[in-house]
Amino acid sequence: VHVNDYPASPGRDTITDADRVYPGDGLAPWAEIVAGFENVGYEGMLSLELFNPSYWAKGSVVVADEGLAKLRACVE
Repeated sequence: VHVNDYPASPGRDTITDADRVYPGDGLAPWAEIVAGFENVGYEGMLSLELFNPSYWAKGSVVVADEGLAKLRACVE
């Protein structure tokens, strides 16, 4: 499952992949999402998927490390 989060702005009707943010940095209801995974018995991988150009300047290792920490905080 590919994961990311979405900010309050732009709205859901105009948001693009480039607007997505780290898990936990947006409005996604992570407790509900995790509960949904648990309810269906999902035990697979979660893959961070970010196309936000503001992250690209940080470098892939930094983004991966930050993303992993933020995703873990959302699911633990």
